[in-house]
Amino acid sequence: MRGLFLHLIPAKTEAIGGHFFEYHYGLSSLFAILQLSGHSCFYKMVGPEDLGNLQAGQMESFDFIGVSATSFDVDTFNKLPLSKHVPILVGGVGPTLMPEKFSDRSEVTAVFVGETENTLPKALDAIATNLSFDGIEGVVIPGSDHISETNASLIPDLNVLPLPDRAPILRSINKKRLWTAEFIFSRGCPFQCSYCCSAALKKKYGSAYHRVRRRSVDLVIQEILDVDKKFGPVSINKFHDDNFVGDKKWTHEFCKAYKAEVSAPYHCMTRAELFDEDTARLLSDSGCFEIKMGLETGDEKLRREVLGRPQSDDMIRKAIHAAHKTGMRVQINNMIGIPGETEASLKRTIALNRELKPDMISLSMFTPVPGTVLYRLCVEQDLLNPNWNWSTGYFQKHTPLQKGTLPSEKLEHAFFAMPWQILFPSIAWAPSILAKIPAGSGRNVMELLLPLFSSLYRFRLGLWARKKRRLLKQNRQNFKTT
Repeated sequence: MRGLFLHLIPAKTEAIGGHFFEYHYGLSSLFAILQLSGHSCFYKMVGPEDLGNLQAGQMESFDFIGVSATSFDVDTFNKLPLSKHVPILVGGVGPTLMPEKFSDRSEVTAVFVGETENTLPKALDAIATNLSFDGIEGVVIPGSDHISETNASLIPDLNVLPLPDRAPILRSINKKRLWTAEFIFSRGCPFQCSYCCSAALKKKYGSAYHRVRRRSVDLVIQEILDVDKKFGPVSINKFHDDNFVGDKKWTHEFCKAYKAEVSAPYHCMTRAELFDEDTARLLSDSGCFEIKMGLETGDEKLRREVLGRPQSDDMIRKAIHAAHKTGMRVQINNMIGIPGETEASLKRTIALNRELKPDMISLSMFTPVPGTVLYRLCVEQDLLNPNWNWSTGYFQKHTPLQKGTLPSEKLEHAFFAMPWQILFPSIAWAPSILAKIPAGSGRNVMELLLPLFSSLYRFRLGLWARKKRRLLKQNRQNFKTT
């Protein structure tokens, strides 16, 4: 069967940090599974701006249409021109958390709740043989009872899955070589951040989601080398696992293997409570040149009581210091517009970032993900703007809150001024002024400088990566001679 997979993405916004779209972990895994079964997979990214270029008739040349959506994509999904003459199969984090929001269109054949590597092939077999979906776990049929209570399908052992196939995605965006390759090797999260969909997913999956499932080190190295062979030479590998170093034994095995087999430096994500000097030295020696860590807010009480991150400022200081001590770059995640944030909170965020001296920051506007603890809080306290456009996601300058945080104008100015104020404190006075100067079309002067900021970051990143690559090559040669 020939299938077209539509990957719904947020509207184009003024992003600092932002999304990566050259790799969709879930779809790449599905593509590998389906193509082993003889299916042909095609891929297309669809944002709100692309809806006018789609026609339902165009999709009828395929045997089925797959739609991957997040909780922010309900509006875009409802506007998709779908056909009743081809099966429409919907999945992703959004349908898993809110299947009822994606199952009320008459064109939809089925909504998949949970991980679909096992369930989608069974559903396609049922479609091909005109059988029902009865007995297939995690499949919601529109109009059925108790849709929101559907149990989620979960893959207990990730090692049974084939290596992800990213070729359909790269063909779609006409890209033959990857300068940066993106990877995710694990699923699940033991933490309870109130704003994160991972905490919400635990209620769908149950206790199994608390345990982090990882692919074996052998399969991880095999996938990295496979991507480099097919789409390289890769200059930087980026690992987007939420808790890359959460398993100490796995981390030691990975670092030993990576140092011996891979020549490209890598970037990974971690948390302050998982990161110490021993871990920093281990990562750096194996080729890690940059870590990304969440601070979110400099207000420790807000971080602990509202965001559900029980991390002290001192814990974060020690973790960042450990990374800097080994010469690794540090990127810090920040969030503004949090419920309860004050002028003093914002100043503490800027001050603590300056103290930590990150090489780069990522800045997002708090946007409660439907299905999470903070989303329910915002609904219960009537904090949400009823006219909010959810399709913009959270990497944009406007707040979705109508009260309960700093004024919208203040947050918009901070969104564009803070990166410069943190990374270039000697000119901290300038961004605050420039962010208030209009530049037409609803923008300010600081928005016009975003391309400069992004170019500066990429230039510095490239220099660091080349330096680390030379050191890694030298260490690898030394490693093989000992």
